[in-house]
Amino acid sequence: MKIIVSNFDIDTKVFPQYFACLTFYYLTIKDPLHSSFQPIPVYNNNIWQAPAFSRIVASCGTFWQMMQQERPEQLVSYSSHAIPFKVLIEISYPSNVVSDDSRIFWKAYLYYDGNYKVFPLHYPVSMDAVLAENLIKTIVNQYKQQRRWAFGVENIPYLIFGFLKNKKIPIFEKIKHTFIIIEGFWNWATASLLIFLLGWLPIYSVSYTHL
Repeated sequence: MKIIVSNFDIDTKVFPQYFACLTFYYLTIKDPLHSSFQPIPVYNNNIWQAPAFSRIVASCGTFWQMMQQERPEQLVSYSSHAIPFKVLIEISYPSNVVSDDSRIFWKAYLYYDGNYKVFPLHYPVSMDAVLAENLIKTIVNQYKQQRRWAFGVENIPYLIFGFLKNKKIPIFEKIKHTFIIIEGFWNWATASLLIFLLGWLPIYSVSYTHL
């Protein structure tokens, strides 16, 4: 099929050459019918209206997605992305899940016995930073957004049970992806606490050695 579908969040604005970039890669990469296409979400639609707190979180999200573009072996479809229409027909879009953007990738990965990947476009789309009526409400909404993203942990049991049922995916690939997804959500849940509790340890250690 020659149709590719772009799935956008409601606040997504495409840059002028997005569809040209997407079309180029769709027509030139190897095996495009087993690939999703991921642009870089840049949260700058309302960046100058958002408070500094929201800007920092938005910039961190953009920075993380930029890093993921350089690690395509770990890249999973996120938020606004594109997918061949043929794939949607064969596997259907997931329903009754929070993280449908990443679930569609894992669903395709299992359906095609591991022969599915996300191709990084290295091209941005623009989205909103979190912004509410005042700072307190912005912080609350920011927490709710991060909590909603964290619900992607629901993919862990889905993926593990899918790997147990699928005998065609190599065992190394199963172990690799299981480790990456568990390690990613584990770090997300614990890294901030470790930084908060142990972030001063190097300073105290250096100060102690000079006593």
